[in-house]
Parts: sequence; structure tokens; C-alpha cells
Amino acid sequence: MIRKTAYIFCAVFLFNALRFSLAPSPGKLLPKRFFSNAVKNRLGQERPDFPSCRDASAYFLPLLTKKFAAEDTYGMQEVLGNWLYYCKTTQDEYLLRGLILSKLMHGGDYPLSPYEWLTFQQYQASFPYMALTDDSSVGTFNSLTRDFALSQIKQEKNKNNAYLYYYAGNFSDFFHLVRTGKYPAAFYALMSHIEALKRVSSPTVGFYSGLWQPTGANSILGTHPIIGLFAGFGNSYWEIALHLNFYFLDSKNSYVTYLNSAPYQTNTLIGGYLGLDYTYFFYNRGSFYLGGLFGVGFDGFNTLNKSDQHEHRSVNSANFNLGLSARYFLSNRREWFIFSNLRYNIVDYDNSPGTDLSGNTVTFYIGAGFVDNDSRAHASKQIMGF
Repeated sequence: MIRKTAYIFCAVFLFNALRFSLAPSPGKLLPKRFFSNAVKNRLGQERPDFPSCRDASAYFLPLLTKKFAAEDTYGMQEVLGNWLYYCKTTQDEYLLRGLILSKLMHGGDYPLSPYEWLTFQQYQASFPYMALTDDSSVGTFNSLTRDFALSQIKQEKNKNNAYLYYYAGNFSDFFHLVRTGKYPAAFYALMSHIEALKRVSSPTVGFYSGLWQPTGANSILGTHPIIGLFAGFGNSYWEIALHLNFYFLDSKNSYVTYLNSAPYQTNTLIGGYLGLDYTYFFYNRGSFYLGGLFGVGFDGFNTLNKSDQHEHRSVNSANFNLGLSARYFLSNRREWFIFSNLRYNIVDYDNSPGTDLSGNTVTFYIGAGFVDNDSRAHASKQIMGF
């Protein structure tokens, strides 16, 4: 049985290794599967020699613009096929756009890959500034792109074409349509981009307030308010944070504590917690995150404050806590958020031989926080949030 299992494992491993080793790099196989036979037979004829992709783009973009303006789809494909000899679709947005527009003109769906996503989004990033472009081939190509997309959307058959909305500048409708799964290739590319953004780790800070509630013999102390702050580092799946909080106000009931073998009746209570927490977000879709947390730290409170009659006295304990953390982001930038935490704190307050203060505590608080990563925030806003 063990040998059979080992054979199966080896076979699966070799299959996947072969599959990934033979997988094409972005743009390499596109000419063979994308162009018609008539165009493929003409590729390479009278093709100039260029030292770099940049030089090739400077030559082919004006040709592509002329063919596009004349609605010469076969001429566009010939230009694009020769252009692909020097550049990958991940290297030039104009090349990628030309391929997509060529496919749209034939009523097809371009097989956008995750490798091409960042190049594809360059159009969206530059769209607000396109009105400032000059009369060069770049400005003409941008203008023709918008005009083509806007004119095609007016036709009934194209009212739900995501790429046309994108090139018309209606990015919100583009992302809405892609997220429906109607365009599998674009959907997979977008989800791959979102997954990459979710794994970008960033600093996080926040503040909060809430309640501290004893649950055992220490419940005689009553419920007390909490204020605190935290600073951490993490992403959409995990976060490590340093917490500092304080609980205060006098005890609900007086209790007895001892100092230098002398008993004192007191209702003093001011304390705090300093600890390190780890949170794992097992749900992180859209604006709402939900995670489980574990923390360890130092906990304690004063039973006597220093005065003319006596010295300071405190009760301290290690604190091991478990709980839940909920987080809601307030915008598509995924920066500012509100959150709440519920924790069960395992502590051991030793006040012997005074009043028994044994028992654990529950803390609940709500607050606001900020994720400090401007590049991630900009990327998230571009795709209407992740």
C-alpha cells in the first residue's frame, strides 16, 4: 500500500513538473493561436531589424495607428505579429492594447493572462492625462481607442462588453462585469492580482476603547473602561501587533490587600496590559475581515497608590488570551478601517492573604486603524477594492 501511494505521488509530481516546464512564457505562443493563416504567412516579410523592444515600438505604433484609423483589421494583425517578434505583451501597453482591439474588431474575447495584468492597467493609470497628449501617434492612438470603444458600446450586441467599457474609460463597469466571471481569462488575471495585493505586508497602527470585565472571584472589582493603542505589521491573512492598554476607575466594591503584613481596605484599581498578539484572518473578502487571535503579555493593576501612609502595591500576572477580531475597511483604498476585538484573558492575580481576586477576564473594545502602504492603496483603488 505504501509503495503504491509513493508511485502515485511520484507520477503526480512528474506530471506537474512537466506541465509547468512546458508552459509558455507570456506572449510567446500568441502569434500562432491568435492570427489567421493569411496573416501568419506574411509575418517576417520585409521586417526591419531593431536592437530593442523600445525601438521596435517606436516604429510599429505609428503603423498600427494608421491601420486602426483605416479599420484595416488584417493590416493591424500583420503589424502586431511583427511587433511581437521584438516585444512581449508584458513590455508594451500599446502592443497589448492593439491585440485586444484587434480581437474586439473580430467580435472575440482576448485571452488576457495574469502576466499581462499590470501592463493592461497602464491604460487606466494614464487615462486621466490622455486629454493632454499631443498630436503624435500616441495621442492619435489614444483618441481612436476611446472613440472606437464609445461607438461600439452604443450597439445593442456590445452593451455588456467589458473591454469596451474599459477602453471607453468606464472602469467601474469593467470591473463589475469581470467580477461576474463572464470573462474567465480576465477574471483569473484580476483574481491573481488581488491575491498578490492581499499578500503585500504593511505597517498598521490604531487606537481603541472598550470594557474590562472580571469573570471569577475578581468580579467584585466590577466592569472598567479600557483605552489603548497598537502598532503592528501584516497583510490580509495575518498580523502581528504590539498592544498597550489601560483600564481604570475605582473598584465597584472595596477589598483587602496586604502590604508589609499590614491589611488595607481599598477600592483602588488602575492597571494595564502590554502584550504581543498574532491574528489570522480566515475570512478576508471585500471590505470585511474576520480572524482568530492569540496573545501573550503582562497584566496587572495597582491595589494601593503611594502615599504618606504607605508604599505602592500592585497585583500582576502573565496574560494568555484568545479571541476574535473583526475589521471593516472604509474605502476601496483599504487604508482606514474600524475594528472590534473580543478576548478571553487567562490571568492569575495573586492578592493573598487578602481578598481573593482569582479568576480570568473578558475584554471587548472597538476602534479605528490605518494601513500605511500608499502603493497598495493606489492599486486597490484602481480595481475598485480587493
